[in-house]
Amino acid sequence: DAGSTITFTNVSVKEVTSYSGGGFEREAYKLVEDTSTGNHWIVVTGLSTTSGNDYTLSVFAKADEVQYLQLVSTGAGFDAFWANYDIGTGVLGSYGLCMPKIIALADGWYRCSVTVTSDETTALAGVYISLANSATMTRGNSYTGTLGNGFKIAYAQVEESDYASSLMLPTTEGSTTSRVADEIENAGNQSLFSNVNSSGVLYAEIAANSDDLTSRRISISDGTYDNRIFLSFYSGESNRIRMYLNVDNVNVADKYYNITDITQFSKFGIRWAENDFSLWVNGVEVGTDTSGSIFPLNTLKQLDLKGIGGSNFYGKTKALGVFDYLSDEEMIRLTK
Repeated sequence: DAGSTITFTNVSVKEVTSYSGGGFEREAYKLVEDTSTGNHWIVVTGLSTTSGNDYTLSVFAKADEVQYLQLVSTGAGFDAFWANYDIGTGVLGSYGLCMPKIIALADGWYRCSVTVTSDETTALAGVYISLANSATMTRGNSYTGTLGNGFKIAYAQVEESDYASSLMLPTTEGSTTSRVADEIENAGNQSLFSNVNSSGVLYAEIAANSDDLTSRRISISDGTYDNRIFLSFYSGESNRIRMYLNVDNVNVADKYYNITDITQFSKFGIRWAENDFSLWVNGVEVGTDTSGSIFPLNTLKQLDLKGIGGSNFYGKTKALGVFDYLSDEEMIRLTK
C-alpha cells in the first residue's frame, strides 16, 4: 500500500550472510530481538481496507534460536486477530478471529498465513510479524527477549484475497505487482487431439485456491459451446466437482461429486467413449453415464484453463493431460 509505513519495536533486522544452495535464504533476513520486556515485532501500518472484504497476510519463516512466530493486527480494519505458529515443528498454535495456515516447504522453511475479513473501511489498518516465546501466546505477545535471538523471514505479502497466492515479486523493493492469469501455450491442435475425439481421457491433479462457490473450469473443446468437455469446481455448492460433455450442442454427460476439501490436491479423470462416460476421483469411479454419442472426427482442438467464454480456473495445478482411452485398471493407477 502506497501510504503504509514500517516500524520496528524491540527488534532489529540482519541480512542473512551464511547460506548454502540458495533458495529462500538468499532473499531472507533475520529478525532479532533485544533484551526489552514487551513486544518484539515489525508493524506495517497505514493499510487501506474495505469492510467485508477478505485480506491475507503471509510470510516465509525458518526457526533459528526462536521457533515461535505470531501474526497479529492492530484492530483497525482487522478486528484484532492473532495467530501463533511453531516454525520449529510446523504446528499451528493458538489463534483467534482469523483463519490461519502453516505449510511446510523445503529445508526447514514454512509459509505462515492468516486470512481475516475486514470489519471497517479504513486507511489505518496495520499488521504485525512478531517473535514469540510460545505457540499459545495471546494477542500482544509481551516477554523479555534474549539479545541476538531470532528467526529468519522472507517474502512477506499482504493481499486482498481469501488465500495466500503464489509470490508476486516486484521489479523494485516496495512496489506493487499485478497478477497475470496463466495460459496454456502449444497445448494442442486438431492433429494432436485427433485420436481422442471418439474416445479419450482428460486428467488433472488440481486444487482450488478457495471454496468460494464459483465455477472454475479446465476444458478441451473446438473453441465453442457446441463441442466441449470440462472438469469444474462447481458453482453454488461447497466442495463439489463436475464433469460435463457437450457434443454437437447436445449434453451427453453431466455428473457431480462432492469431495472432502477442494482446496487440497486431488486427482481427477474424465473418460469418454460412445455410450461410456465416467468421472474418476482419487482412484475411484464416482459417476457414470452409459448413453450418448461422441465427437465427430477432428473436432477437439484446444485445451484451456477456463471454460468457453469464462469461468477461469483459479487454482493450483500439479499435472494436466489428455490421453487415449484407458481401461478401468489404468484409470485407477492414473488417478490413485
